Amino acid sequence: MPETRGRTPLDEQLFAYAAGELDASTRAAVEELMRADPSIRQRLAWYEAVCQAVTETLPDAEALPSADSVIAHARGVSPRRGLLGWLGGRALAPVAIVAILLIVGQGTMITFLMLERQDSALVRSPAGPRETSVLVVAFDPEAREVAIRSLLVSAGAVIISGPKQLGEYRIAVPANRVAFAVSALQQSGIVEYVRQERQ
Repeated sequence: MPETRGRTPLDEQLFAYAAGELDASTRAAVEELMRADPSIRQRLAWYEAVCQAVTETLPDAEALPSADSVIAHARGVSPRRGLLGWLGGRALAPVAIVAILLIVGQGTMITFLMLERQDSALVRSPAGPRETSVLVVAFDPEAREVAIRSLLVSAGAVIISGPKQLGEYRIAVPANRVAFAVSALQQSGIVEYVRQERQ
């Protein structure tokens, strides 16, 4: 019986011969060696017995699971179908939770901004053009639009024009809220500078 630890290139060829894995020219060379040396034929018999034993212990191909079912089992995917089944997978559950939280958060922020805008519009509507002051503001270029809009709503300001070439906006605020608006803009952290426009 050949030792697997000290297997030679000839042993590799004999094993491949027994398994039917050799090309025609190599197969002919091995057969020539067996004719010249009967002990090689005995070594081949051992490899043929090993291959036969392995073949007999293999289950039928029909009894083996499909590749898709093996992959699904390894990933822990349940057999559920459709969008809810897809979102319910172990890997996508955290993503779905984050997406739902983002949607709810954005909806809340939009509702809050709309209510604030309605309230500020009701306060400003009776005011005439003489009761407003104009401020020139330059926002930080990295500031997000939602942060700018929220700041303007809290300051009671409305954009009149802009951005200009240097990124400046002209905003209108009630005349009685100029000091408050300037203070809120300066303390926001997203305004580079603010000044009152001369009239």
